[in-house]
Amino acid sequence: MKKRVTALALAGVLCFSAHGLAAEYDSGNLPTNLVEQIRQMDEQEANKPQESLQSRIEKIMQENPAEVVGVKELPKVAVIYINNSLSEYNKDIDKKIFTCLNKLLPKEKYELIDGTQYIEKLSDLGYMDLSMAERSDFVAVMEGSGIDYCVYMEVEPMMRNGHGWQSNEAQEATVSVPVKVIDLGTGRYIVAGKYSESRKEAPNFFAGMFGGGVSPKNVTLKTLDIVCEKIVTDVTARLPEDKSV
Repeated sequence: MKKRVTALALAGVLCFSAHGLAAEYDSGNLPTNLVEQIRQMDEQEANKPQESLQSRIEKIMQENPAEVVGVKELPKVAVIYINNSLSEYNKDIDKKIFTCLNKLLPKEKYELIDGTQYIEKLSDLGYMDLSMAERSDFVAVMEGSGIDYCVYMEVEPMMRNGHGWQSNEAQEATVSVPVKVIDLGTGRYIVAGKYSESRKEAPNFFAGMFGGGVSPKNVTLKTLDIVCEKIVTDVTARLPEDKSV
């Protein structure tokens, strides 16, 4: 009987929060932290409240700790992201990376932690370039936090060849994104590498006739899309879906 009551309570809370919190989400408040920016990229959930399923389940577990059984605790993943692209369209690059992270770490499988707070702690260890930080350093600064995994992602300065928006010349872009995924429980790397891609695009005949050209921005963002697809495919296959031991 108790299990049935608890199940009904779960359903009730989920229904109520989807209806009752919608007004707060529609108020026009912009995301204030990295996790919210990543989760905002989930278009299917864009019109639903920001409160996560995990947080709602945790509330019920606190009220009925002995009655709720079989609820899986999601792994906690700290995300550290640095945009060092030195481009004029950083917001577009950020959106691509946030979409990538949202696909890589879906809310149904992982609880995200804004890792921005750990950037300063890593800098205090003497790292001006955080891509040089060792896995032991990430483990040290996050010790005792209860976080299972850390995902570090950086967009390096982008290389572009060509001239201007309306150039009739071919445009070429090279995009590199270092990625580190660390198991904070074992202190080992799950992923440590750099994902790079180059793309060259020339204006077609008709665009050239009418003075049109190839946009360096579009070529760069298309190249970043390819890099992001590689990251999602590779890291998803390696990242555990359970909490770290």
